[in-house]
Amino acid sequence: MKLGDDQGWGTNILIALNSIAETHILYLQEDYLLERFVDTARIFRLLNYMKKRQAGYLRLYPCPGPDLPSADNHMEVGEISRLAPYRVSLQAAIWHKPTLQALLLQGESPWQMERFGTKRSQELNVPFLCVQNNGVDDIIDDPAIPYYCTAIVQGRWVRGAVDLCTREGIHLADRALPIETDFQKWWRESRIRPWIMVGLSPAFGLRRRLLSLKKRLHAFLTTGKDRGNIFSR
Repeated sequence: MKLGDDQGWGTNILIALNSIAETHILYLQEDYLLERFVDTARIFRLLNYMKKRQAGYLRLYPCPGPDLPSADNHMEVGEISRLAPYRVSLQAAIWHKPTLQALLLQGESPWQMERFGTKRSQELNVPFLCVQNNGVDDIIDDPAIPYYCTAIVQGRWVRGAVDLCTREGIHLADRALPIETDFQKWWRESRIRPWIMVGLSPAFGLRRRLLSLKKRLHAFLTTGKDRGNIFSR
């Protein structure tokens, strides 16, 4: 399907959906790499259950998992409560097309969709469903679509995705995007990274303010005027 010029993720998806006649779609991000065969029969069973429940969304990988049991105590599928965080997640999922269209905004990024689309979903009177996890964490041993989630982070191929591609005879060394270094992999996976970033955030904020002040002061000195008080921000 040709969409024309790139108009941002949200707009592109809306254009694509307008060209699809089906009432339900299966959505995956472009850097979700299939690891094994897809259980098509199981997906159709889940789709039929979703239609029976008149649900707007059924997440096929529990990240995050459901926080409520299903209304009919289904063994495989639970429900995502109205106020649950990441109620809208762009993990692999079956979407009722009108529900997805109602949540999308033109120009919005995938990350904005997950954050703000979750809030918008609270206004929709349709169930949001998700397959059950293992009860301990957001992991499922036998997903209907087994895939490597997020092969590209910050413009780089992550090592796990590279290993998967290498096993499948796909070599990424000569591709346009670089492959992350050992240090970048460690930093991405490190549990101390959030604490370091929290500690450094005031310093980063001060640096931004100083750079902004320097820029405004330079403009004032070179033009003889400024559009506002240089100390206003």
